[in-house]
Amino acid sequence: MSETPRTDANESITCKDGDLCIAPDFARKLERELNAAKTENAAMKKIILQIYYDTETYADGSPDATAHDKLCNEISSQLEPYIYLK
Repeated sequence: MSETPRTDANESITCKDGDLCIAPDFARKLERELNAAKTENAAMKKIILQIYYDTETYADGSPDATAHDKLCNEISSQLEPYIYLK
């Protein structure tokens, strides 16, 4: 499979006067960068999930919590919005 299937699928676009034209080499570069960013994002989300689940169990928010528990509570609270993003 090609690294740039979206660009390959639209490579037959021809430029005419006044029309928008996609430069295939530049489009392939952008598509490779997008794919790399998506891969990196997936890896980071996996790490965020692991940190969230590791800290959330300590985060009960009780007033007599230890400094460790309070830190875990803060970390899990900061990460929680990001674990539901698609």
